[in-house]
Formats: sequence, C-alpha cells, structure tokens
Amino acid sequence: MTPPADPQIRTIETFIACWKKQDVAGILSLWSADFTQAISPSTLGIPEKSRAEAEYVFAKLTSVLHDWKLEIRDIVNDIEGRKVVIYSSSVASTPVPDAHWIMEYVTKLSFTEDGTKIKRLEETLDTAKFMDVFPKIAPLILANQSPIPLSY
Repeated sequence: MTPPADPQIRTIETFIACWKKQDVAGILSLWSADFTQAISPSTLGIPEKSRAEAEYVFAKLTSVLHDWKLEIRDIVNDIEGRKVVIYSSSVASTPVPDAHWIMEYVTKLSFTEDGTKIKRLEETLDTAKFMDVFPKIAPLILANQSPIPLSY
C-alpha cells in the first residue's frame, strides 16, 4: 500500500490508529511543543489546557478506561486550512461499577504548517453523558496529585 502523499493525512491516520488502541505515547508523539486542548461546550466550565496539563489528564483518563472501543463515524479533512474534524463515538468500562463510558465526540485537530504535528485539539462532548460519568471517575483521575494545578 502506498503511503498518503500529504503529511497531514499520515498524521491523521496515525492519530486515529493510536486513539483506537489508546496508545498514549503514540498520541503524545503527535502533539506539537505548543499544543493546546479545549473542551466544549463552554457550559462545562473546563478551562483550556496546555500540553503539560493535557498530557497529565489524558494519561490518567486512559488508565481508567478499559475495554476501549472507538468508532470513527465521519472525517472532514481541510488540507489547505490545516485542520480535520472527526465525528466519533467510544465505549469503555471503568473501575467504578455505575460509571460506563459511552461518549460521542466532534474532535477538531489543527496542525502545524508542515502537517506533521497536532497543534490544537478541540473536543465537543456529549454533555449529558459526560456529566453523568466524569464526576464518578474524576477521583480516580485526580487521585495522584498533579504537579500542574488542574481544575474541572
């Protein structure tokens, strides 16, 4: 199979492959040094995160999501605009008996000029499902003190 010509397409394919496997190191290797993450809607009150903050939370979150399954439902890629929008859903179990991770996302990735790194990740989450499950698993995620002040 011939690899895609555009580096952005390769980055998207690598990101999705790593996301499906919950490969934290693989995903982090795709983030630029000045990476930022934003979660919406704004009514969730989750502040934008720097790379260091997002790394910490992402690693902790993936550690409590077991039997992870990700379905990519649609991808809209704008090579000239250096961004892609991915509509997806995931399911996972957690160590908390009544906290079942069932989530839909619209994820927008913005890329560096050369398309090899993700500069910004913006996720719009299913608010009702997030507000049901996250408070139940948050103690597991925030249990070990982060060297970075976090707020949720």
